[in-house]
Amino acid sequence: MAEIVGAVFEFCWEFGIERAYRRWGWFGGVAVFMAPFLIVGAIIAVALNV
Repeated sequence: MAEIVGAVFEFCWEFGIERAYRRWGWFGGVAVFMAPFLIVGAIIAVALNV
């Protein structure tokens, strides 16, 4: 299981965060890193307000 999680994390890092960092600098890297947390947080906030 740890190998699968590691592979998924590495894939997301290489093709998401690294690519955004090279294209848009620190802002892009941080934005791509934070996006999943912000989306999940927004979904939870909407679910709790209903």
